[in-house]
Amino acid sequence: MPRAYALGPVYGQLWHEYSDSVSSHFSYAEGEGYSSPFTSDEDEVIDTVCRNFGCYSGTVLSRITHNKLPWRAAHSRLESNREGELNDVIREEDMDSFFRGVVERYSISKPDGIALYARNAFRKVVGRLF
Repeated sequence: MPRAYALGPVYGQLWHEYSDSVSSHFSYAEGEGYSSPFTSDEDEVIDTVCRNFGCYSGTVLSRITHNKLPWRAAHSRLESNREGELNDVIREEDMDSFFRGVVERYSISKPDGIALYARNAFRKVVGRLF
């Protein structure tokens, strides 16, 4: 389960695996012999999310996640660990409820819906900055 750290939601296993290269760009190579573990529909969703959210900085992405119900709900239950980092679990039912609403509101079954959701999320963050 992801945890609600101060800068946003984090999957601990991924953080520990990639924390040394956290400021690097992640990529994968689709070359000869590459076989995606995902269906073509899942690959399309992943590519669409990466295209539409990958253009934003970590700061913007952090601000976007802080506006969303799953992070806010976990944040309200926060406990400090020994380093003073905030890290309560983001509940699966909170994520499920939130993303069901997103799917319905933005027609996420289509790539255009993901693009619209990303643009609106960015606009909400930018609107709070100015």
